[in-house]
Amino acid sequence: MEDEDNRSGHGAFAALLSRLLAIAEQVNQLLKEELERRARLDEEKRLSSEQEMFMSREFDWEFEQEHR
Repeated sequence: MEDEDNRSGHGAFAALLSRLLAIAEQVNQLLKEELERRARLDEEKRLSSEQEMFMSREFDWEFEQEHR
């Protein structure tokens, strides 16, 4: 009877650990996706900033050339 209780307890513990592992893997995946999203957002901000910086200078130069 005691062996049966121990096996049942071990099975429940193993099931709990299995669930915790699944949750940890899901959290890890969500964190990875969030880091990728933030990296894309940072890259988009950087590209937008560079584009604004160069586009305004290019436009100013073209405007000056056209009105000389």
